[in-house]
Amino acid sequence: MRAFICWSGPRSGRFAEKLSSWLPKVCGEGLNCVISTQFQAGKQWFPQLLSELNAANVAVICLTPENLLSPWLHFEAGMALRAGEERVLPYFLGPEVPEIKGPLNSSQASPATVDGTWRVVQALASIGEADEVQVRQRFDERWPELSRFVASIAAPTFVEIFPGFEALLERKTFQEPIDECTDQGWISRYDGARETLLAVEQRLDVVKRCCQPWQIWMYRKLLSQLDGYARDLAENLLQERRFESNATGNVDFGRPKRTAPAPPLGAIAASCARRCREIRHVVFCLAKPEGAPRLAEALQFAKMSVDQFDDKKCLVQSKGTPVDRAALGVESDVDLERCAHSMWDFDRIIYYRVRLDHPVSADAMAKLVQEEVDRTEADGPGASKMPLHYAVKAWLGALEMAPPIPFDAVQAERVSDAVEAFLDRTVKPSDDDPKIRRHLAEVRRISRSASAAQAAGESK
Repeated sequence: MRAFICWSGPRSGRFAEKLSSWLPKVCGEGLNCVISTQFQAGKQWFPQLLSELNAANVAVICLTPENLLSPWLHFEAGMALRAGEERVLPYFLGPEVPEIKGPLNSSQASPATVDGTWRVVQALASIGEADEVQVRQRFDERWPELSRFVASIAAPTFVEIFPGFEALLERKTFQEPIDECTDQGWISRYDGARETLLAVEQRLDVVKRCCQPWQIWMYRKLLSQLDGYARDLAENLLQERRFESNATGNVDFGRPKRTAPAPPLGAIAASCARRCREIRHVVFCLAKPEGAPRLAEALQFAKMSVDQFDDKKCLVQSKGTPVDRAALGVESDVDLERCAHSMWDFDRIIYYRVRLDHPVSADAMAKLVQEEVDRTEADGPGASKMPLHYAVKAWLGALEMAPPIPFDAVQAERVSDAVEAFLDRTVKPSDDDPKIRRHLAEVRRISRSASAAQAAGESK
């Protein structure tokens, strides 16, 4: 018996390759699986496709969330359906099958669960007239192998869902500050922003269908920033010409209207820079492995506004004192260190809370405090200082270790100056400012005491 395995997209292709070797081991050597990548090079693909589909007794359609709307996959499925619905076995890479449109909507797809996979195998065994008892025995033996493989490709990367995503956002309009745009090509810049916005909007349904909640949230954030950036450009830098009307009520292009003077635009550069910085940040988080949150609650924390200080504090404190690392899934030091450099505030805050009970060197913490200062300042006015508060607190804890561990007092003084200068520059103080300053005063006291002791020792 011949089975033709249809696929479209990277994950679907890997799924098809695995099935082509796994199914014969379960259904028996009488099953011969063919996938489109096995066509002979140099020959026209369409005649080969028709030949394979006509020769096949059954077609297995490898569906994934991202290829449900693939024209190619539905074309292959439509060609296979000519032999009858019972000869087409849609198989979905996921625990639940969503609504499917097109030629496949008349066929019942099976999910890649143990029960769903058995239905596919059972159908193949029936078509091939194999002994179902033996097939079931082999299935039970080999299902763990396929289950592990399915789990390994269960979560697509964002690049698989949106090929060319990074390149789309690398255009000049998002990279070059508008005050450095010496050719003043505002229309071109606006067109670039609008084209990108439309391209991102077109992929929203795919993202909602395929992505994890944090990715969907970040993607909507990207759409909002792109739309705001385009509107900023249009409203502030693109000026429409107005004309008087003639006696018939039509526009008289010979009589321009006098326009009111444009309002001052001193803030436009800062506004656009802030939006472009946020756009680049979202692109990094979505496109790079380092951009993913490490802890499950990171998204919930990020959705809270700066004004929800008490809610944020409750969420942080709900992780226990000391923090229950096992419950968070960060038992290993490697996982914990990833939290230290995460793009997500909650991940870093939990890292600092863990380090209160399990300190690292004061010098290492001083570097993390400096990173927090730089990060918070780059986020602009209104950014949360809660991660900085916990970082300074953990830094103080490292300095108070008993027995004391030598540290770089000069570095400690320099970082303390940086934190204090940042707080002084803050236009709107936050609830964390007094706590940060109190911890900072203790850091300075310990640092200066160590410097004095060192100087006294050298003078002897």
